[in-house]
Amino acid sequence: MRLIIFFLLLLPLNFLSFVWHSPQENIIWLKWEDAYEKAIAENKMVLLEVVTTVCPYCVKMDKETYTSPKIIDMVNKNFYACKVNPKDETIKYKYKDQTLTASELINMLTLNSQNEEINKFVYPTTIFYLPNEEKTFVEPGFQPPDVYVYMLYNCIKYKERLDKKKK
Repeated sequence: MRLIIFFLLLLPLNFLSFVWHSPQENIIWLKWEDAYEKAIAENKMVLLEVVTTVCPYCVKMDKETYTSPKIIDMVNKNFYACKVNPKDETIKYKYKDQTLTASELINMLTLNSQNEEINKFVYPTTIFYLPNEEKTFVEPGFQPPDVYVYMLYNCIKYKERLDKKKK
């Protein structure tokens, strides 16, 4: 009898596990077009991660930095995140009224007036893009979680100051 009562008392706890929303466990990675359109519509930033398939530091960033609960929370609340591979020229991306390769998109976002080849880029590279302001911040290389949190914080605060100036 005690065993039955014990299990009956556990049933509501099982139900609560479905109702109680835990923090997200992963960064929500979108396609470029979705991230760009949503960022414009909702006045958010785009976090564009430039990666390649043969980049050991890209894998390290995925495993060490993008698994940090603090980073996951900050990115999912304040950014629309996406990844592009400039080595894959088969995928095309829409930006404003143009259709571009990943290399061309990155050059457009970073306002690369010298038109340097993207092959000279360091992988991974994080691009923070504010589409409504046409502002871009570029951070090359692997970033450990403690440094990345600081970078995210600075981007978020910068955007808050911009939004405050508009009012």
